[in-house]
Amino acid sequence: MYLGLLMLGFAFTGLVFYAFLVETRWLKYEQLRIPASKALPPGGISILHLSDIHFKKWDPRKQRIFRSLGAKTYDLILIAGDIIDDFHGNRSAIKALAHLRSRHGIYCVFG
Repeated sequence: MYLGLLMLGFAFTGLVFYAFLVETRWLKYEQLRIPASKALPPGGISILHLSDIHFKKWDPRKQRIFRSLGAKTYDLILIAGDIIDDFHGNRSAIKALAHLRSRHGIYCVFG
């Protein structure tokens, strides 16, 4: 019984470690070329898709990332939810998102 509780404690600790220290710092950048059956402008279109950003009150790493994303103008920007981690992330999110530029708009889903 004690071994089972000990194993459960280790599993819970690992889950908490992953959820708060690994996943919240994970960034994946991927550039894809997707064939289209419809005619596109020369050079195609550029879409920036962001999700699960989870801004916190103080997040200098994400501010740097968004400044670098702002160096390019995209055709369309889609943000698929989970922009802030809690109420205190509002200002950090607004500051970072202000760097983004899009020719045809920025569309967000909050949640």
